[in-house]
Amino acid sequence: MKKLDDIFNNQFIVFLLLLLIAALCFYPSFSNLNFFWDDERFIFFNPRFMDATSWIDFWNIKSLYYKSWPLGYSFFWLLVKFLNVNNTIVFKSINIIIHSINAFLLFKIFSKLKFHFPFILSLIFLLHPLNVESVSWIFQVLTILSLTFFLLSIVFLVRFLKDQKKINILWSFLFFAASVTTKSIAILAPFLFLIYFIMNKEKWKNYTLLIPFFFLSALLGLINQKGTEDLLRVKNSPISNYIQKMRADDETNNLNMKEKEKSNTIEMQAREDLFNFTFLRKKADPIIFDRATVFAQALPHYVSMLILPLHQQFIYESKNSSLAAAIILALLIVAIFIILYKKYNDITFVHLLIYFIIFIIPFLGITLISFYYWSNVSDRYTYFLIPGIAFFIGLLYTKMPRVWFKKAIFCYALILGILTINYGIKFNSPLALYQEIILYKKHPVIYSSLFEQYLIRGDLKNSSKILHEGIKEFPNDELLKGDVMRLEGLKSIYEK
Repeated sequence: MKKLDDIFNNQFIVFLLLLLIAALCFYPSFSNLNFFWDDERFIFFNPRFMDATSWIDFWNIKSLYYKSWPLGYSFFWLLVKFLNVNNTIVFKSINIIIHSINAFLLFKIFSKLKFHFPFILSLIFLLHPLNVESVSWIFQVLTILSLTFFLLSIVFLVRFLKDQKKINILWSFLFFAASVTTKSIAILAPFLFLIYFIMNKEKWKNYTLLIPFFFLSALLGLINQKGTEDLLRVKNSPISNYIQKMRADDETNNLNMKEKEKSNTIEMQAREDLFNFTFLRKKADPIIFDRATVFAQALPHYVSMLILPLHQQFIYESKNSSLAAAIILALLIVAIFIILYKKYNDITFVHLLIYFIIFIIPFLGITLISFYYWSNVSDRYTYFLIPGIAFFIGLLYTKMPRVWFKKAIFCYALILGILTINYGIKFNSPLALYQEIILYKKHPVIYSSLFEQYLIRGDLKNSSKILHEGIKEFPNDELLKGDVMRLEGLKSIYEK
């Protein structure tokens, strides 16, 4: 037992163990070495990223290359352009390494809080299946890195509350700024810090130190909102512009497109359609962005998924659930006031509850992109919530008999690891992912997605088959009709 304690007292060994376990559980990430989801659209086929001459361009608001998450894009630019990294294995390995660093930071936090078995608690975060999307999807390194900075911001904030050294609140602000400029999930964190100050009965003059946090949060909130609106109004997608430029260059150099390999032509058209399918074709039949509806439906689903994610797939139903959303929010607010009024002894539990409320709120914005309305690729919004689950289990352990609970949380971590491997295999195969979804949720967009996946693979036979099934189910759907016309055009190119 002493030797085991010595191992966990060695931080270098602890990190290596976490990294090794993460590599084993997320190995399905390497089964798909193609760029997928948003990787090409926002990075590798995006001229507003690839043509930037310096990472500084992303910070210049007057620049064509300005981004609302400038630090995140700067990170990518340094990898892609400065270090010349274009290998998906490297990108996916980076995701796993940073994810392991986050688990290690949680291990250190749990250790300082004197939680029992902090290593197992950090494993719960490391192995949670809801992390599969963030770890496997290259572009979501922004989410992972954002949490790294946020955890460091909390560490220095707690240090300030203990020693009142302003250098620590400065570091806390800098790491908070790094977090929200990498990705804006932590944008509401200043409210969490404010409540933490109130509960800690800080001196009034210390509250002024939170002003920069709120100012930056409000500023980036406005910028992100405008950026999203501009994206939804876009007339020409980056990928479309890029491909048009390629075709123009071909004509300039007297290249004959018809003589190119047929499979390349089909794949290029499919990639172009994949972007238009998400952002442009939906314009003909836009989805009403009812955030309250999505919030009301997503909240109970993801709360249960955070505890025991037995079934990953989730398609939002188009119901009017504004009343349900209002009731859920009201219950959360009432719960806080009851706890505060009763002067609940375990103040840490109150912090945890508020933490969950702060980071559940982003679900109100899931429908900013119509893609999320019917898709299960919204799991990255829970990446900031999973540390709270591990923290909650650590609190429970202080009130439970130690012998059986130790075995229980170890088994729980083991189950999560198994579920992670299983879901990782499916998630990293978009074809398998949509094939599973279509079995229990028939929707024209899912048929169109499956059509795109077959098309990317040059499988015209199954493309035709799935479109035939979709048209049979939804004979008047304009989306599928457009796919049929596109397929006919590609067939004519292929036959030539």
